[in-house]
Amino acid sequence: MALPTPLQNLIDFIRKNFPDVELDPARIQGFADELERGDGRTMEKLRSDILEHMVGDERIRTYVQKQFDDRGLTYDDARLDRITGEFLTDGRSFKEFGETLDKFVPDTAEESADGKFLDGGQVRKVVNNGGQDDYYVITYEHPPGSGNYAFYVIGNQDKLDAIGSDFTFGPDILDEDEMIPWLDGGDVNEVLNIEGTWAGFYDDAVRDAGIAAGITDPTRWGDAVKDPDIAKVLADAAMGDWTDEQYLAALRNQPYYYETLYPGIQFLYEGSTSPEADYAMYTQNVDQTLKQLGIAKDADGTYGSQYPKMLEAGITDTQFATFGQVYKQAQTNIGFADSLNKWTSKYTGASIESFEDYFDVLAGNAPAEILEIAEIAGLQYMADNQGFQITDQELELLGADTGLDQAQAGQLFSSTSKALLALGDSGLRRGGLSSNDILQAQAGIGGNSEAIKLRMSKLARELGIEDDPTAAIFTDFNREGAPIKKGLESTISEGA
Repeated sequence: MALPTPLQNLIDFIRKNFPDVELDPARIQGFADELERGDGRTMEKLRSDILEHMVGDERIRTYVQKQFDDRGLTYDDARLDRITGEFLTDGRSFKEFGETLDKFVPDTAEESADGKFLDGGQVRKVVNNGGQDDYYVITYEHPPGSGNYAFYVIGNQDKLDAIGSDFTFGPDILDEDEMIPWLDGGDVNEVLNIEGTWAGFYDDAVRDAGIAAGITDPTRWGDAVKDPDIAKVLADAAMGDWTDEQYLAALRNQPYYYETLYPGIQFLYEGSTSPEADYAMYTQNVDQTLKQLGIAKDADGTYGSQYPKMLEAGITDTQFATFGQVYKQAQTNIGFADSLNKWTSKYTGASIESFEDYFDVLAGNAPAEILEIAEIAGLQYMADNQGFQITDQELELLGADTGLDQAQAGQLFSSTSKALLALGDSGLRRGGLSSNDILQAQAGIGGNSEAIKLRMSKLARELGIEDDPTAAIFTDFNREGAPIKKGLESTISEGA
């Protein structure tokens, strides 16, 4: 089966330039099948993986160095490293790289130079720290007054003279070290004989990138473009016809983008096809819950410091909203907070001492699991609040088999239930009951709950401990095991 043309071209290039790389035909066909199915890596991602893992950066760096040497061009280690990285991660074309270098060979450079740079730049002489000849570049500041620059390499004096004299010299000679943080735009022909101004192209890139990133607040985006890394991306885009996908791919890798513009968005990159849209929906939803809980906003008026912690823990907005009301009750009720802490510690290993500790509870637990923990904690709280003695095992049984809220739990722990359970196993056996029978019947679980309730009612009447204000109070058993009421003559027959 024939390989897709881009994959075939890449394989041919590797075989020609890196003959020591082992290319297994079955593996190559697997790459082609993956592209054909369309359910795996794109060609761009596949190219990057093949170059990184099969060819390797050392071979590619050696190749880059050879291209400079073959043309008699100068270079240093930093430039070799940068270009190698562009091949591995940025999808730079080997063919385009060779064509760019060819333009710096004296004959071809002179033929391609027509004499006019894109307006807005300054020609600067650069001291080569690698011991090679000094050379010239043209620089553009972006935005003006920021101190961020892009530069395009012209070459030696002969190459500068071949272009002409219609340009402005900068005031100072540059040291190569000064240019390390600047954008290396590559070949000077990128900015030769182009109508317009650098500022105009840069402003277009700023506008298009902001639209691609979904940012509608001009002040917020204006602050972002002052960041050197963001500015470098935009300068790189200024001389290219970038798509929205290219803008986003470059911006998403910048710290300012995922720390300030969209705090924590990097945790959505892997599982989302539209991280910015998903992030906007997520933050809108969790903002509502955070506001209801009375959580203080950051100095910039957002909850930006909370998002990364939640997203890194994998907490969905649904999980957070589910547990939000539980947290709100715990804030205002120390008894419930103690019960909740007990059961979250048991089920999740997380001890709740601050708001951030709730993230540990939510991480990895579905909303249904969170509600189950909260239900058991609510049952514990209601039992403790009413002085009702119940074991953890019994609470877990009720929590697993019922969906009681705290109001219903209060009814479950009625005075009759408490009085019957207070009899202990020996007292309950007189009515053919056990403590589990009573709990399950009151909660409506188990196959014979109605029959158990009848036996409970019968025993309660016999003992005079029904939830009835007119009932006499049971205080003891006689020696035959019948209930008695001190001060009153028993109305229950001895044979009852």
